[in-house]
Amino acid sequence: MRIDQSALIAELLEVTHKVIESAKLLKTHDQMLLATPPTEGAWSALQCVEHLNLYGDFYLHEIERRIIASQKLVQPPQGFTSGWLGGWFVEQMKPSPTMKPMKAPRDKVVDATQVSHQAIDRFLRQQDRMQALLLQARNTDLNKVRTSISISRIIQLKLGDTFAVVVYHNQRHLAQAQNAVNALRGIS
Repeated sequence: MRIDQSALIAELLEVTHKVIESAKLLKTHDQMLLATPPTEGAWSALQCVEHLNLYGDFYLHEIERRIIASQKLVQPPQGFTSGWLGGWFVEQMKPSPTMKPMKAPRDKVVDATQVSHQAIDRFLRQQDRMQALLLQARNTDLNKVRTSISISRIIQLKLGDTFAVVVYHNQRHLAQAQNAVNALRGIS
């Protein structure tokens, strides 16, 4: 993926705004509906949201830390080019009609009985922070700044790829959460 850096940030801000609106819509439903998986083995809406919170705990801190450490870089480039691994991760996370389910790491799978409606408030706070970081990143070289990934501190992605992976991962699982609610309500 090659894209103007400001266009990438604008796109990710727009997706994040839509994710926030989806989360606010979820919040209007009662706890029982949100906590109930639509089928055996599927995740409830709240499990989807808390899964995102667990990733947000890692990535928001990592992104902020790396942006702060890169403050001495004055002029960001005009264009952003994905790395080969980062581009692959981004494509895996982007929601699409043909997207395949992915197996979540065990430490990112949430027990349905251990999550409450408050997970949505926590998620919304994280999305406010994501928006602030995206705005702050306008003055950061998304090609040169690298972040660790949650499954390995050794593997690093370009900051632009990390932002895209996290934002599209949020979008993917918020759609899954809404689908869980719709299935329980009999809406297809």
